[in-house]
Amino acid sequence: MSDYSFIDIHIHTYTTRAIGMQAKGGGEGASGYAGTIEELLPYMKEQGMTHAAMMNFTPVADMVDAARARLPRDLTPEQRQAAEEPIRLQMVGRVQNRNVWTCDVAKANPGLVAFIGVDPVMDADTMAQEVYEKHKLGARGIKLHPEVQRVSINDPRLYPAYRAAQETGMVILTHTGAFRGTDGSHAHPAMAADLLRAFPNLKLILAHMGGGIYQKEALEVAGAFPQVLFDCCGTVRPRAGGLSDEELVGQFRRFGVHRVFYGSDWASGDPVPDMERIFQLPLSDEEKRMVLRGNAEALLEL
Repeated sequence: MSDYSFIDIHIHTYTTRAIGMQAKGGGEGASGYAGTIEELLPYMKEQGMTHAAMMNFTPVADMVDAARARLPRDLTPEQRQAAEEPIRLQMVGRVQNRNVWTCDVAKANPGLVAFIGVDPVMDADTMAQEVYEKHKLGARGIKLHPEVQRVSINDPRLYPAYRAAQETGMVILTHTGAFRGTDGSHAHPAMAADLLRAFPNLKLILAHMGGGIYQKEALEVAGAFPQVLFDCCGTVRPRAGGLSDEELVGQFRRFGVHRVFYGSDWASGDPVPDMERIFQLPLSDEEKRMVLRGNAEALLEL
């Protein structure tokens, strides 16, 4: 291909280096970066990444559990409920503050695209209002990580966000598959069928092409719902036991190349080996262009 530039639909950014390192388990990962904006912007220019969608959800489930565990054990049910409400509100505030930061950063840097987070720690009205408000601030989508958030893709508590996303045209990008030792039971691609029946006009991306162990089920969802989309984050990375070039191309074409988006998982992942592999795959130049930027340009209206 003569056009090297690409769009990364799936990256993670953090307010500070320390927070980024903590989110990555204390290490820099394959990319050597922590995920700060100061690192990302020159990296994008160096690599030919014209736009990057920031998947900025706030993982509060563990924080809630830790805060609840510090409460006195001898509280009555009424006292415990009263004591837990400030914890819940504090976590809602953390989600909202991270979303504001994400929208502000994207507004200041036109190459960045804001995907905000929502969490069932929010009540239904607050969740819907958060989506509407951040859409007005320029957010283009919502990122979910069911395994980290410990809420299933098809949990009705998330429906206010799905409804608001469908009304505003915002994209939902959700992790699918296992994650750091989990079994992927919260993020099974088959759960997407419930959403797509309830919200047939929802713009839904299943990350990691369905999540490795669930690619068969992801293909079944793709066959039943032509509107569902996929990113290939992590699946194109050359590694032992991964898909061969022929198998990867076969997967792209079975899903439909027009429905596959490139994502790297930066700052944990590194686009460089991904790009090197994609360029030598037995795909047509047009197919490569669609995966690397054309599909994202159309979806995000760039």
